[in-house]
Amino acid sequence: MKKFIVFFFILISTCAIDKNNMIIEGQIIDLRNSKIYLAMVDKGKIIDSANVIDGKFNLKTHINEPMEMSLILKEKNSGEKFNFFSDPSSILFRSSKEKFIFNAQIQNSKLFTEFKNIENQIGKFNEKDLELLAEQIELSTRGDQKKYDSIKGERI
Repeated sequence: MKKFIVFFFILISTCAIDKNNMIIEGQIIDLRNSKIYLAMVDKGKIIDSANVIDGKFNLKTHINEPMEMSLILKEKNSGEKFNFFSDPSSILFRSSKEKFIFNAQIQNSKLFTEFKNIENQIGKFNEKDLELLAEQIELSTRGDQKKYDSIKGERI
C-alpha cells in the first residue's frame, strides 16, 4: 500500500510538471493594471492571459516543441505585439509601457538567444552589402565600370 501511495504522488507530481513546461515571469515598467495575452503566432490562438498588476504578470502553458509566440499587450487584437521564439523553460520577460516592443528583453531562453545571435550576424552582412552598394553607386556616377563590376561580383 505504501508503494502505491508513493507511486501515486510521483505520478501526480510528474503530470503537474509536464502540464506547464513554459513559464513566463514578466515585468512591464510603468504599467499598473492591464491585461497581457500569450498567443501562437502561426495560429493566432490565445493560449493564456494574465492581469498585469503593478507591472508584473505570470503566464504558463505547455508546448511540445519550440515555436514562435507573441506577447500581446492590453487587447487581443492590439498592435502592441512582441514576437519571440519559445522553448520549454522558465522565461524572464522585461519591457516598458511606452516602448513595449522596442524595449522587450527575454532571458533564460537558449532558443531566443540563438535567434538574436543569428539576427545580429544577418545585420552585419546587410551593413556590408549596403556599404558595397554605396560604393557601387559612387563608381557608377564616375563611370568606372571595371571597379563597378568587381564590387558587383562581391555583392553576389
